[in-house]
Amino acid sequence: MIVVWVLELIFPQLLPRFAFVPAIGIFEPWRFLTAAFLHSIPMPFHLAFNCWALWVVGRALEPVLGRLRLLGAFVICAIGAMLAQCLVSLINPQAWVTLTVGASGAVFGFFGIVLAIQRVLRLPWSEMAALIGINFILGFFLPNVAWVAHLGGLLVGLVIGAYTGWSLRQAQFVTVPITPENSGDSEQSDSSPSKPGFGQYLPSESDLPEPSEDLPNNPSSTDATIRPSSRASSETNGSAVLLQRVVTPKEIARDVAVYLGLFAILVGCNWLFYHFNYEAIYAILQLSA
Repeated sequence: MIVVWVLELIFPQLLPRFAFVPAIGIFEPWRFLTAAFLHSIPMPFHLAFNCWALWVVGRALEPVLGRLRLLGAFVICAIGAMLAQCLVSLINPQAWVTLTVGASGAVFGFFGIVLAIQRVLRLPWSEMAALIGINFILGFFLPNVAWVAHLGGLLVGLVIGAYTGWSLRQAQFVTVPITPENSGDSEQSDSSPSKPGFGQYLPSESDLPEPSEDLPNNPSSTDATIRPSSRASSETNGSAVLLQRVVTPKEIARDVAVYLGLFAILVGCNWLFYHFNYEAIYAILQLSA
């Protein structure tokens, strides 16, 4: 996003060419996603907040979702945010030709994922709920903020987070002994800053052991997942252990089906929206011509 914003300074035509416009989305559907990487040129604060939020929350989500699921969640939340923004045009005709840019919808989607996982796993969730509430309310006071897009991304994120939390509750776990090679310096770990939301319950990257070939059920891969904390690790025979999730091919196929299903639902809603508003779009484009 930072690179794209710098390119916008050099080539100002990038913003109107790839920003989301409801009246043009039917003909150029890639704008539903490309708009998430664009930001308003005179508002670097918007870019800075989105990058910071994605970095902080993403670091808590990536050990749980994995890189591919995290990328898929970003795409789905971004599309859901822009699809929700289309609904504004039903109330305000000017919104049909209004440009919308920014990753805020995807950011709220990530917030929603964290909140839903916390709720499903019965982890502390009040801090994330307060963060969502404060940022959502600010959208009503700051100018030119697409709060409907924020709401759309949040709702999609809640769905993804609820499914992820349910998957974690159904998952199988194995205990892996923590050795000096995979645990790191305990004192340094204890003094490191805590991660946001449920990140304090996640192992750090240095805690993740290599997949073992003798795990039960012959899993295809393993993902590190939630454990009590680095200070409260379980102990087996007097040695600290790390809980590690076993990911089977069946679970991978289910994840793919759920993510593709959400994407298909958004595409279907998109088709319905433009199907019932095609005449209005045609009239607007005729006036613009």
